[in-house]
Amino acid sequence: MDVKFLDCDHEKFFGWIRAEDGCGNDPYRLALFYLLGACDTMRLNYNDVYDVKKRIVNVESINHGWQTGTTIRLTRLGLNLYNGWYGYDYETRIQIDPAEMYSPDELFCHELAEYALVAVALRYKLFEM
Repeated sequence: MDVKFLDCDHEKFFGWIRAEDGCGNDPYRLALFYLLGACDTMRLNYNDVYDVKKRIVNVESINHGWQTGTTIRLTRLGLNLYNGWYGYDYETRIQIDPAEMYSPDELFCHELAEYALVAVALRYKLFEM
């Protein structure tokens, strides 16, 4: 089964960030990278969510001004697929993003839901890469 991309820009971004990061077939990163390339806004702000040089995510990006209703859902799903994050700060023991925002009803309620499901399939190795 082939991975479905939204358009050429999505596919190019996915290939570029995958090579830049050197992640190989790491399903956690593949799922995140797929979502980071899903739309223009995500591609323009990917480095706010994921630092390719340091290879770390920025969970605070959830609250940044560039986020839209759809991109915040993609970011939440991407962070969750990457490391299981659901809005909880383990250091301060504070729920900084409401846990209910991570329910399937919330994460998949947008026009890019089909591509969000592809990210889930990448994370759980339902595609050969």
